[in-house]
Formats: sequence, C-alpha cells, structure tokens
Amino acid sequence: MARKTAYAQVRGYRLAVPDGWALLSYAELTTLQNGVGPDCWPDLYRQVLDALTGFRAAADVHDPDYALGRTRQDRLAADRRFFWNCLRIVLADAGGLSGVLWRSNWWKLLLRVVEARALYRALRLFGKRAFVASTKLDVATRGQKAVSIHDDLYADEV
Repeated sequence: MARKTAYAQVRGYRLAVPDGWALLSYAELTTLQNGVGPDCWPDLYRQVLDALTGFRAAADVHDPDYALGRTRQDRLAADRRFFWNCLRIVLADAGGLSGVLWRSNWWKLLLRVVEARALYRALRLFGKRAFVASTKLDVATRGQKAVSIHDDLYADEV
C-alpha cells in the first residue's frame, strides 16, 4: 500500500512536507530555514537567489527535511521532494493546469522548469555536506529526540 503524502501551506503554496514536519516547533522550523542556497553563503546571495528563482517556499521545506533525515534514502527523498515542490510552485504561479494549457508564453514556464531541474542537480551534486551538517544541527538543538549521524555515512556517494 502506498504511503500518503503530507501537505502544508508554506508561503502561500500547498507543498509536500516530510513525515516529521509536524513534530518540529515553529522556532525549530525557522531556525533551520535559510532560503535557496547553502548555509555557508552570505545572506545577500541567498536573498538574491530567492528573488530570482521564486522557490523560497520549496527551500523552506527542504531545509528542515535535511535535518529530519538520517539515511541516504532520506536525502534522496528530500531532494526529490524539493524538485516536485518547485514544480508545484511553477504550476501554482501559472494559474494551475488550465493556466499552463492556455498560456501563450509557455517558454517562460519551460525556463522555470529547467531552473528547478538545475537546482535539483546542484542539490544532488553538492548537498552532502549540508545534509550531514543539518543533521548534526538537529541533534544539537533537539537533543534526545534526534539520532546521531556519522560523517562517513556517504563515503560511497558521488
């Protein structure tokens, strides 16, 4: 039997969220969320990327998603959820499916989908460090509720 997907309203969009989303307090969520881009970037870079892409809501789900994950499969699921949430944002911004079908400037939608795919590929290539760091942050902030993770967990990953 297939698992049901949980959804939440994030920055005005209905997006898929991880199973542990409801377990996090508002303070924990806002602490973990930093926008599009790695945590090590200056805030200005991330703010510009948020404005250019329009995918801040998907990133706000993805950041806590990394903190809740403990395995390689959790990271893969978080990255896929980010991509599908980006597509949900594109669809919502276009006015739904009917908006996509009757849109005369469809090339703008295609560019946003390509942009979402590029961000997904960047996550797959460069997200390992952020995943491990976010998991350690979750262990530090949530204490006994979290389970530790080891740096060498993804030694075989590209």
